Amino acid sequence: MKGEVVFYRLFDVGASVDLDEIQKTIDMPFLSGRFPTERAAPRYARFAQPLLVFVDERRLATNLGPLTASIAVKLYGVGALAVVVRVPFQAAGLRDLRPFASLKIKDASREENLDGYCGRLAERIIEDLVPFLHDAYETKVDPEPYTVYCISVSETPVREFTTTWRREVTALLANDPRPEAISDEEVEDTWRNWFSYYQDDLVVLEWDAALIVEPSATYEDTLTVFELA
Repeated sequence: MKGEVVFYRLFDVGASVDLDEIQKTIDMPFLSGRFPTERAAPRYARFAQPLLVFVDERRLATNLGPLTASIAVKLYGVGALAVVVRVPFQAAGLRDLRPFASLKIKDASREENLDGYCGRLAERIIEDLVPFLHDAYETKVDPEPYTVYCISVSETPVREFTTTWRREVTALLANDPRPEAISDEEVEDTWRNWFSYYQDDLVVLEWDAALIVEPSATYEDTLTVFELA
């Protein structure tokens, strides 16, 4: 199977942010942080439009070996900063994806988890935003993590995920190394929240992780919902 793992780290800036003021003041092209919708939606279904303030692709040394990561930082007017790290994968099965949940970034002197790596990136950007922060308040909270496993190529029919692979999916989303030991009750609890639009796609949700199976790889709308939820 092939696809990508999308890691979110959501930070509270500690103030509201005037996005219009940023665009008028800083002489640089800004992009919308939201992809155009891929399917029809009612007019009242409007999502916040963040600014894409940083985007980069870099080669990272990690505990899983060298990885190419796409990194984006989105700024919301309510004072939220989303750091999004996307890493492609090619794996034999779902069990091979579980190590991504413990991804660590290495450099010459240290090894740090994604909270620390994304936190340093967020701090640098927030420092540049100080002139545009309003109604500041004290905040000291850890970033909110969310991990999405996106499968776009799979030899396994999607309906087997909902039957034969239910326990494997549960283990992946719980970062549990022993799928065979997970109780039937836990499996049922995980599979309370799953959705399918076409016969060959699937979304399974947990509180801090999700699985998307989408052969067309058009799942940006779904990722936007996860980011805003």
